[in-house]
Amino acid sequence: LWQGSCKRLMQFLEYKCKGASPEALDAIDLVKRFVVDALCITIWGVDAGTLTRSKKPNIFLQMTERAVRQTRSLRRYSLLSAVMPVFSKLWPFRLISNAVDNYFAQFTNDALECHRELRNPSGMRDVLSYLYTQQHTGHLSDEALTGLCMAMLLDGFEEICSTLVYSIYYLARDSRVQSKLRAEVLQTQQREHCTTFGFETLKSLSYLDHCVFETLRLSPTVQYCRRICSRANVIQLSKRKSVQLEEGTVLCIPVYSYHHDPVIFCEPNSFVPERFDNTAPKELMERRVFLPFGTGPRSCLGKDMSLLVVKAAIASLVSEYTIRICSQTQHGYSQTVDSFLLNMNGKLMLEFKKL
Repeated sequence: LWQGSCKRLMQFLEYKCKGASPEALDAIDLVKRFVVDALCITIWGVDAGTLTRSKKPNIFLQMTERAVRQTRSLRRYSLLSAVMPVFSKLWPFRLISNAVDNYFAQFTNDALECHRELRNPSGMRDVLSYLYTQQHTGHLSDEALTGLCMAMLLDGFEEICSTLVYSIYYLARDSRVQSKLRAEVLQTQQREHCTTFGFETLKSLSYLDHCVFETLRLSPTVQYCRRICSRANVIQLSKRKSVQLEEGTVLCIPVYSYHHDPVIFCEPNSFVPERFDNTAPKELMERRVFLPFGTGPRSCLGKDMSLLVVKAAIASLVSEYTIRICSQTQHGYSQTVDSFLLNMNGKLMLEFKKL
């Protein structure tokens, strides 16, 4: 499924980058279009149409962005409700507006009709195909099915967009890393005689892994995670100082601080994928000092799919295009402060040139 999305991404870029001269494009808009395409085909088995030549605004993309903006208001509401519990009783909160809810409900119903009539229109095992079999056995209502599909879309959209945008940005800033990654990708394509990037091919690209993990270290999508202390414990901060934790205490784990700690990571503010050559990401995760997906039983369920989509997109891009910073690139970019996640504000103009 992701291979089809990567193919449409390359066709869209070819349409945008006409001629031999480099073309400045908004990388954030490009990534949003790709991620919506990949998620829509994976979840509903339907082409969202975000990577076409149509100049009309894409309704599916607009509704997705609208839903994401609405979920961001949850942060302020949760804060007020925590300080003043009566607030939630006086002003009941609706996470998704009726207009957005109705749109996705209708979209899911239309996709379901296609599945019922055509028995899986995408020809692949998309999520809706699986959920349809569960509904057929009487375990899921139409409303529950729509809710599950929307949850996957909203949970995956911002996380994948953030990681992919920052990955492209760091590669554009560092031509050495980009050239090294391109060499690995092209050599693998030549060795395996492939033009697309399947699961096994992506798995073999170790330097691509390092680039993505270094992006997640520098710009983790989630800045902190909360956990509840399951039993009383004592944390020894130093020889003279300790903290007593009671059962039920809520702990806030500062993910961003761990990832930028010079004691753990040498040159923590530099983009150096080679740091993972000697230290495996898994080892750092087990030490709980590298937490790109959280930790424990409540870690991100969609991490494997997210990594797959991000790596497939990056491999496709660097295999056919050189990406550079240009005169329109905003340096010292601003980041959103109204979201639980780390995202860039505005546009990210980068130069794309066909190899």
